[in-house]
Amino acid sequence: MPGHGVPDGPRAGSGRAGLGRGDDGDGVTVLAGNTPEALLVRLAANLLGGRVAMPYPETPIADLVAPAEFAQTSALVYDPLRCGPAAGAVARALLAAGVLALGPAVPGGASPGADLLELAGACSTAPLEPRYRPEDVMAVRFTGGTGGRPKGVLRRFARPPRPAVLSGPASCSAPPCATAGGTTADFSLAAGGAVVLQDGFAAEEVLGAVERHRVSRAYLPPHLLHRLLDHPLLAATDTGSLRRVGYTGCAPSPRRLAEATRRLGRVLHQTYSLTETGPISRLSPDEHLDPRLLTTAGRPYLDTEVRILDEEGVPLPPGRTGEICVRTPTAMAGYWRDPELTARVLREGWLHTGDLGAMWRVI
Repeated sequence: MPGHGVPDGPRAGSGRAGLGRGDDGDGVTVLAGNTPEALLVRLAANLLGGRVAMPYPETPIADLVAPAEFAQTSALVYDPLRCGPAAGAVARALLAAGVLALGPAVPGGASPGADLLELAGACSTAPLEPRYRPEDVMAVRFTGGTGGRPKGVLRRFARPPRPAVLSGPASCSAPPCATAGGTTADFSLAAGGAVVLQDGFAAEEVLGAVERHRVSRAYLPPHLLHRLLDHPLLAATDTGSLRRVGYTGCAPSPRRLAEATRRLGRVLHQTYSLTETGPISRLSPDEHLDPRLLTTAGRPYLDTEVRILDEEGVPLPPGRTGEICVRTPTAMAGYWRDPELTARVLREGWLHTGDLGAMWRVI
């Protein structure tokens, strides 16, 4: 990028990459764990107007190539310590893509491409004006690919206003930044807070980080929350700094939720969400005190409409189970390079989730 020394790093290690918006934005695929460098690469690519895909680092190598090709990757950025062999396989399949490593080559390892961290030393530190537009694609997030080609969910930069996140000393992200862990990190940074990144989940390390860094926010899917509750160090750890522990992803155990509230305090915040929709509903910390609500997905956000439809598409009354359909400003722009599937899922402003549920009136 002229004037800021962004390198072509791919294979020559010199020149300019020229990444930016284009018609659909240049695609940047990041293969890395939860590291500051990986988080900065995602933010930098978005700043230039590029779209980012972050596959799970633990994904088998054979299953990484197809998504990287499908995402039309212009630049591959990877962690040579953790993802060298995978990056080598992906790079061989993407001959036209540039390759950049987040660090020096690993002796004896498969480490294609130039060292982005070394090249970045020559870059200007002057602030860069954002080059994205609200309607540009920010990310391609893959979902539901176990039965064949993964679906690439398009997320645009434009986001509706939502309740402001109170800044705190730190948030903790143990789940991959490719998931809601990355959203938690983004919210904290936007609110002026710090982020404690942990590459993988270890309950004792999360507890140590909460006490040492006075962590105020954490994202723990139910299975990780259960492991935290079961760890013997929890009773001896000062968790008083926690103000919010978010979870989503699967139906939690009401008994374990009640236990978590007893042991961690009124901090639990459940969100029902899909990759395609973003947050749909939430169960607040105070609502976790009502046992009747612990088997629910909470109440829809104020800017989100939810209706339950039968197999014929007819709205069902409260108490009847049917397909959950959502109209929300956080819905995806569509599926990447799949207009037919987009048309089936997005109809007249409503997103058909495929999930089953029922609406209940709580008195």
